[in-house]
Amino acid sequence: SSRTWPKASRMSRPGVAMCRTSAAVNGLLAPSPSSAVDPALAANAINVSATVGSTLTGTVSVARDGAILALLWLLHSPSAALVVVLMAFATAMSRDLGLAGRLLGAGVTAAGLSAWQWLPLASEMALVGNREALTGGIFSAELNVLGSQRAHDLEASIWLGWCAVGLLLAVLVGKWWRREPRRTLLIGVCVWLASPLSGWVWRLGSPLAFIQFPWRWLLPAFVLAAAPACARAKSWSGKVALAAALGPAAVLPLSRAVHDPELTATMGWQPAGRAVLAAFRGNPFVVDAAQNRPASWRFLGSNLRRFGPELVFIEPATGTWRVERWRPLERTVSLDLAASSRVSLRLLDYPFWMVTVDGATTASRGAPGVVGAVVSPGRHTLRAFWVGDPLAQVGVTVALGTGAILVVLAWRRRVT
Repeated sequence: SSRTWPKASRMSRPGVAMCRTSAAVNGLLAPSPSSAVDPALAANAINVSATVGSTLTGTVSVARDGAILALLWLLHSPSAALVVVLMAFATAMSRDLGLAGRLLGAGVTAAGLSAWQWLPLASEMALVGNREALTGGIFSAELNVLGSQRAHDLEASIWLGWCAVGLLLAVLVGKWWRREPRRTLLIGVCVWLASPLSGWVWRLGSPLAFIQFPWRWLLPAFVLAAAPACARAKSWSGKVALAAALGPAAVLPLSRAVHDPELTATMGWQPAGRAVLAAFRGNPFVVDAAQNRPASWRFLGSNLRRFGPELVFIEPATGTWRVERWRPLERTVSLDLAASSRVSLRLLDYPFWMVTVDGATTASRGAPGVVGAVVSPGRHTLRAFWVGDPLAQVGVTVALGTGAILVVLAWRRRVT
């Protein structure tokens, strides 16, 4: 409805096609073969359309756009970063202080609603390699500008380059700048930021590096193109422009399908590893991305050799053990030791694991990289359980408080 969505975000069938193409662009290089049609990526495209569109039309709402920005952050934080940059750029072009104030309010609202996620994330960045893990290797922006011969997926990078060329042809043929100069300028900025011409921007080491892949700017570029493409779709030049923009989508290179390893919630790590290896030759030891690996990850190889197939390792081997409970957030074992020993659990060390021996809290002193404790002779119970980042609870409180304030303000407006 016109009350909920700004006019710039309403789309006919060609506009929906443009958004679907933008979702495909954003999800093309994700690990899943079906990522190009992932509903979450389509939601990204719609959210981008709503927020940037409302800024261009001057209809930014603190509550509505704040909620959409929070949702976009939770769906895909790089897309949220793209949108914030474009909304700020559009606001600067408008020179409207009122619009700038509403945009700031929307940003504060979004930060409050999503605080339960980003507060603990920010506090734990240093525990997982921080900037290098998020912007190095295949995530290096300089390697992934359009046209780069060092892109981690060269075929896809070539296709994305043609998408950008098609979009620029659509702008030229349709002469979109005549009716929507600000929107056309934003499209040009997006394509420029994705191109090699913007290489110096990515080399500055600015926060933009966390966007990781410059071709992600094609997502808002295609979404912004939906409105002018729809407005002129009935004319011959409009049809040619639309064909130029959507043409590359006809040769979208999809990832090769693989066999389903048929993993289940009750499957142990050993059969799960064998299933992954058998299904698509996946390495069963690589269980997560580099940006999610704690410092203890570097001891993974030595610990795999130390534990072998066992869940508990006692050194020196002076006793026996029995698993009482082994769940994702809690591990409990009973011990019978003849001498003081270091007892290690098959569990990567992280600051928010709490360790107790017979109910008394003790420091985690397992083998390097794993949770454990030094236990005295006799019969004891060793328990490790997850207590979580205390800032997560702070974030939940902030998010609930923000939501409550929005509800009260909406109720007061309705009453008055």
